[in-house]
Amino acid sequence: MTSVEDKIKYYKENMELFDDDMDKYKYLLDQAKKAKPFPEEFRQHSFKVDGCQAQVWLVPYIKDNNLCFHSDSDAFISKGMVTILCEIYGDRNPDEIAKANFDLLSSLQLDTLLTPGRRNGVYSMLMKIKEYGFFAEAVGIPGLVSLCHQSQVSHTQKNPNLNILSTFNKDSENFTKAKTNIKSNKITQSQDDSVDMNSLTLSEEDALKAQIFGCWSIPLGLPYNENLLVRIKLKLKPDGTVMKSEILDHARMNKPGQGFYKVLAESALRAIKLCQPLRVPTTGYERWKDLQLNFDAREMLEG
Repeated sequence: MTSVEDKIKYYKENMELFDDDMDKYKYLLDQAKKAKPFPEEFRQHSFKVDGCQAQVWLVPYIKDNNLCFHSDSDAFISKGMVTILCEIYGDRNPDEIAKANFDLLSSLQLDTLLTPGRRNGVYSMLMKIKEYGFFAEAVGIPGLVSLCHQSQVSHTQKNPNLNILSTFNKDSENFTKAKTNIKSNKITQSQDDSVDMNSLTLSEEDALKAQIFGCWSIPLGLPYNENLLVRIKLKLKPDGTVMKSEILDHARMNKPGQGFYKVLAESALRAIKLCQPLRVPTTGYERWKDLQLNFDAREMLEG
């Protein structure tokens, strides 16, 4: 069986064949077109991946004692990405999935190709795959598949908000193990010890910005030939409540001809207030209590 590392290398080399970003996007579209048909009975809320701009579904199943995935999306770029992820991490032992390298954004140079919203979506897909791996470790692949079907049935018949975790007996050892593994895994997407402990990881920052993007109403009539980057300094409480927010380019707001920037910057501040409390990592408060986030209006509109 081809290793995760070899699969990542294969897709990395394919992406490096293209110098132009549009050609790389076309490659992702080609992957979407090659995707296997998705079983319509699984197009349920319980199998949707939260945190994606588009609708994305990931469904685990067993094949030759390995954990595999059905996947689909209603957007071609997302469909191409989730297809690649399932090719890399699917058809493996749960232990291998749970312990695999998930720093795929930088490995495939997607951190420069994709907009923050799309990068956050890829990160959410990766975390869902790893979550399935942890559950399969805890209860076995047949147990995971059975729990998923329970969740699906509960969605269609009784409770649309039921997730896989809620189907566990909360007093069981398996519940504690799975919940602990998932919670600790979501703290950071990278297990690299060299992560800067005075800031967020790239994907943590993208996830935070994606939340705020969802609350941000971009003002109409902006001059798109101008610099539309808004830099904001935040001071956060451990629960994600914003104690202080400050526009770093404050002087620019009062310059002649920069009235549009003042309107844009103030709209970004309103978005932050609307979104709080922000979803922040559950540990490492000292490294993210003071943050600088950069918001580019053009990036959001293109995403």
